[in-house]
Amino acid sequence: MLALKTKMLATSIIAVNLLACGCGTVRSTVDPLPIMVLDLGEGSPVAETVYLPADYGFFINWPKDGPGEFYLYDRPAHRITYTVEFSGFLAGLKGFPRHATVAWIETCTVIRSLGIPTEQRRRLRGLLEAKRFRMHSPGGHGHFGVCTCQSRDYELLKHTNN
Repeated sequence: MLALKTKMLATSIIAVNLLACGCGTVRSTVDPLPIMVLDLGEGSPVAETVYLPADYGFFINWPKDGPGEFYLYDRPAHRITYTVEFSGFLAGLKGFPRHATVAWIETCTVIRSLGIPTEQRRRLRGLLEAKRFRMHSPGGHGHFGVCTCQSRDYELLKHTNN
């Protein structure tokens, strides 16, 4: 019994620390929009689905040594848009309502948008400011961090199932 209580306490401490740094997973929301599936590895009976924590969001995968991939999430329309064109990504962001709450999704261990060139980063920041988006950022870092530490891999969903 003591071992179970110790394990529960350790789990609670880890969860509080993850949430304090803005790293977490959203497991259920009103009218959920699944955006990512975590592969928890062998011995785990199911994968874990991550849901968009705000009405709107985006994920940028732009490595330092390659081209970018862009995901736009629109929960009210129940839509995911995937593109490899930065101009198309910006056009999609422009379509989000002014003053909307938007989640810039990142992973906890590696910043996936690290390779954005300076000019594109400037254009993105300018658009975010012009639209006056409220960034969903529990840790105050400007991003919503999805914890991928316990997963073997993850898959970003490129479309919805409806």
